[in-house]
Amino acid sequence: MSSSSSLAHELGNIRRSTSDIISNLPNNIIEEILMCLPIQDAVRTSVLSSKWRLTSLVLREVIISSFMLASLISSSPLLEQLTIESSVTFYYLEIVAPNLKVLRTRALFKSVHCLKTPHLAILSITLKVPTIGEETSNMIKVFDSLPVENLHIDNHYVKSLATDGIPERLPTTLNRLQILQLADICFADLKVVACVLLLICSSPNLQEVEITLRGYDRPNSEMDLVLEFLMLEGYSDFSLKQLRKVEIQYVSGMNTELEFIKLVLAKSPKLENMVIMPDLRKVSNRGLEITKKVIQFRRASPNAEIMYDDTYADPIAASYYCKREEDSEALSFICCNLWHLGSKSQMDNVLGRDFISDLPQSIIETILTKLPIRDAVRTSILSSKWRYKWATLTQVEFDDRCVTLSNDKVLVENNLVKFITQFLFLHNGPVHKFMLTTAYLQSSPEIDQWLLFLSRKDIRELVLELGEQEWFRAPSCLFSCRKLTRLELVRCELDPPLTFKGFLCLKYLSLQQVLIAPDAIESLISSCPLLESLTLSYFDSLALTIHAPNLKYLCLEGEFKDICLENTTLLVAISVAMYMTDDIAEHFEQSSSCNFDKFLGGVPCLERLIGHIYFTKYLSIGNDLGKLPITYCHLKIVELYQVSFEDMKEILVVLRLIVNSPNLQELHISGSSNTTAAAEAPDLDFWEKECPSGCMFKQLKTVKMTDMFGIPHEMDFIKFLLGNSPVLEIMSVAPSVYVTEGRLNMLIELARFRRASAKAEIIFIQD
Repeated sequence: MSSSSSLAHELGNIRRSTSDIISNLPNNIIEEILMCLPIQDAVRTSVLSSKWRLTSLVLREVIISSFMLASLISSSPLLEQLTIESSVTFYYLEIVAPNLKVLRTRALFKSVHCLKTPHLAILSITLKVPTIGEETSNMIKVFDSLPVENLHIDNHYVKSLATDGIPERLPTTLNRLQILQLADICFADLKVVACVLLLICSSPNLQEVEITLRGYDRPNSEMDLVLEFLMLEGYSDFSLKQLRKVEIQYVSGMNTELEFIKLVLAKSPKLENMVIMPDLRKVSNRGLEITKKVIQFRRASPNAEIMYDDTYADPIAASYYCKREEDSEALSFICCNLWHLGSKSQMDNVLGRDFISDLPQSIIETILTKLPIRDAVRTSILSSKWRYKWATLTQVEFDDRCVTLSNDKVLVENNLVKFITQFLFLHNGPVHKFMLTTAYLQSSPEIDQWLLFLSRKDIRELVLELGEQEWFRAPSCLFSCRKLTRLELVRCELDPPLTFKGFLCLKYLSLQQVLIAPDAIESLISSCPLLESLTLSYFDSLALTIHAPNLKYLCLEGEFKDICLENTTLLVAISVAMYMTDDIAEHFEQSSSCNFDKFLGGVPCLERLIGHIYFTKYLSIGNDLGKLPITYCHLKIVELYQVSFEDMKEILVVLRLIVNSPNLQELHISGSSNTTAAAEAPDLDFWEKECPSGCMFKQLKTVKMTDMFGIPHEMDFIKFLLGNSPVLEIMSVAPSVYVTEGRLNMLIELARFRRASAKAEIIFIQD
């Protein structure tokens, strides 16, 4: 018996078997098999099962004839995506694919024709060779019933569309076309230009157009014909009512190009922005002449913004392309390099008008806030109207860029102190935001003076992060900043005075490596009634009770002996990382209270919980294993790291949490097990005794299990999830790097587990 007939016989036996193993193979296994087969045999596998039928086909540098390629496509009835990239010359390709949605070709085709593609939404065709005068395609044939939404074609394909001539209009409009991309278009070729205009005019819902131009050398007579064709007067009944974005690349400034730009601007009442990118090889003065002409064109849209996209263009010349003087983003980009232009007289010579001096006050402020503080000060040289404008900034940010850096840290520190002191001394008006982040500045008496100054300047946001060598002690005047809404302190000492009544407006508090008494930190938190976000990092041996009725976001990291959440019913996100010391471990062993209830017993609005190292260990202390008085109806994402699957109490913590989260969608568990102890775990009937009957995770779609050792309780936990998650889509399992010999056994056992979800895919990560 031949090898092919033997293969067919075996496949027949498999198809007749009661358990269809072929249909249930994971997608990645199917792909591996297909890659090992010749292309003809790969096509034939469609008969094995409906799951093996092609839905996506990518061909790159495959040696295949046009006929064979067309046959391959037509014999794939479920094909949705087709990509062809090849340097082999094809004569003509007819595509019959009733379910095709995406087609991308970049090959040496002379023509491509979509015959039966009623669902084609994205079409990209690059022929890579000129059409050789063969009348095989025209616009009416191609676009008669093509429902394309995104069309990308090149100059060669446009010329092939124009082979039989250009009709005045298409018999059917391209109602679904929203994005049109045209590559290497020659605006000296009348047929190409006519074809482009017909496509645009026939697309009433077109929203985005991107055109890349290419160089050309044509007689003036032919250029005149194109220019006459583009004249605005010939399009009185034409309007691009939905067009919002236009990008034209490599503009050389030829009259035909400018006339097209003029036409689009005049016929686009909803246009938001047009980007013009000049061809720097062909334009002089970085396209200034193009700028002067385009700015004169009438715009149907009052909100149209024309942007001159040239990295090396004069920023002042670019200002012509702002939609109006109030366009703060464009103007802030322009002024980022203003001092490279020279004197004011030079700017006047370029534009004939001093735009910089005449900018509105609001625009000047916006520009200054987008500049580094050192550069903002330098803008005084631009114009008399800009002098000391920086001195009224309400938001100031200082960092190491404020001064010239050197190896002499003392010199850098002195220069930085001097710069900030002088800036604040000359400042006039309120300061709503003050940020200082530097590695060079240590504790300094000047910091006290700055904070005293800010306390009298209506400060709202304060961020201080200094170097690591010496922490600074926050002065008492900090606590007189009554209007603070945001306070971030890194590496400092805090000692609130007895008269301190709290920050009544504070919403965001972040303390990292801050020395403060335990009772003081609790008092500080409770005296901020509007507090919504709290971050405490690198605290040592802290027993903490948090009372914050408006708190929504909590992030804790450090050595915590105890954490109790009181009146925090609005919490939606919690992240906790707990570091273990011998003292804290001893404290845990002596504790009898239920940490789970103290920490998670009063957060009904919780949506996301992230527990890092030792978090589940902490929650397992004093766990009474009783029924929770709360259901986490809003909890959708749970991430628990370094869970010990040899500790029954930690496993119960995980179970207790997820079982009481009916809308859980994502679960990420990483293991941390002593394989020797785990292998000797005596309570292997734990899952039969403790797992609640009838428990279903009806919303769980994604599970990630990382650092797995393959021990019994880990595998039983995975089995429990697979058997009770009816909508599960993906479960990824990554073994620990320390597991080298047991990976195959893990994979074999995973394959045996029953899955409540028919769509569940198990991904075993080997890395």
